[in-house]
Amino acid sequence: VELVKGKVEYTFAEGEAKDIKWLDNNKRVLARPTREINDWNKSSRIPKLWSVNTVLEVDTYGQAPAHATESKWLSGFGGAVNFARGAKDSKGGGSVLVLHSTRRSKKSGKLLSNVVSQTRKLVTYSAADTQYIVTEHGIALPWAMGFERAVAIANIADPAFRKGQRRTIARRYKRSVGEVEALSRSIAEKMWNEYGVASAEYGLGE
Repeated sequence: VELVKGKVEYTFAEGEAKDIKWLDNNKRVLARPTREINDWNKSSRIPKLWSVNTVLEVDTYGQAPAHATESKWLSGFGGAVNFARGAKDSKGGGSVLVLHSTRRSKKSGKLLSNVVSQTRKLVTYSAADTQYIVTEHGIALPWAMGFERAVAIANIADPAFRKGQRRTIARRYKRSVGEVEALSRSIAEKMWNEYGVASAEYGLGE
């Protein structure tokens, strides 16, 4: 399926009567089947394409569930994963996963972390799909694999859970807590120096 220059392509739309009237027989827009609009091989050819998708949680491997919990489906997949992959491969574009770092348990009211060691929920975005992960505490660019990736993701957890995550990472990769903390600071400094992302924990950008 080829992109049509000068056309705004879509697969479905809703809105007020005036919006639908604007769409009707509008030569500037083109309706396409879902399978074509969601084709990431096609969307990746759009320069500077960015996708922003919300997720339920993210683990320190970079896996993120969005469509289901451990036992309950919340929604269909839609075209989210395809658009994330297309944006990731787009020249000048990128894929962003966003989430709150914590949530409250409906049963106990206890504060829980949405940045976890390993998710038990059904995974929507694989570790290979993640590019930028954003919480209210910063941005993780999990460019590396294994140890460095885990530490980068733990850096955007809520401060109340950060130390616990780092202890778990130290055990998993057979490193000392000191090594984890040193790498954590190094990553925070890289994010500040190269991307302008502040770190309250290390006093960067305050």
